[in-house]
Amino acid sequence: EVIQDLATNGRDGKGMIIVFATGNDAQDMGNDESAIPEVIAVGSTDKDNLRAWYSNYGANMDVVAPGGFDIGITTLDPVGENGIATLNDDYLLANDEESFIGTSSSAPIVSGVIALMLEQNPNLTRIEIVDSLKTSSDKIGNVEYVNGWNEYYGYGKINVGRLLGE
Repeated sequence: EVIQDLATNGRDGKGMIIVFATGNDAQDMGNDESAIPEVIAVGSTDKDNLRAWYSNYGANMDVVAPGGFDIGITTLDPVGENGIATLNDDYLLANDEESFIGTSSSAPIVSGVIALMLEQNPNLTRIEIVDSLKTSSDKIGNVEYVNGWNEYYGYGKINVGRLLGE
C-alpha cells in the first residue's frame, strides 16, 4: 500500500517514480517488489545488446538497461558482503577497481535517466514518465513485441537520447 500511495500521491500529486531491479535468477520475476504495477521493473542487457542470461523476466517487466555479463559498471568502491559497497581496511583491490553487474546496476541507470527527465521538466507526472519510457525505448533482441511489449525486454532498452529529445 505504501508504494501505491507514493506512486499516486507523492511529489505533490505528480506521483513518485519507483524503480526496482527484476533480479538475477534467470526466471519469472514472480511476486517481489518489482512485480508491483506502480513500480518500474528493470532488467539487464549484456555487451551484445541482448537480455543478460541471468536477468529475470515476466508479465511486469517494464524496460531493460545495460547491466553486465562480462562488462559491468566499474567502481573504485569495493563490494563487500551481499553486494554492498564497503570501505573496510582491505578495500584496495589488486587493480583498485571492482565491477558492478546485474539488474542492480541496471536499475540506477534507469533512475538516473528519469532524474535527467525531471531536470528538464520537473512537472512531469509519474504516468508521463512511464509512458515516455515505454514509447522511446529501443526494441531489441530479435523477438516479437506485442503492442510494443515483450516479457523478456518489457518495452525495450532505454534510449536516453530519444527520451531527452536529442
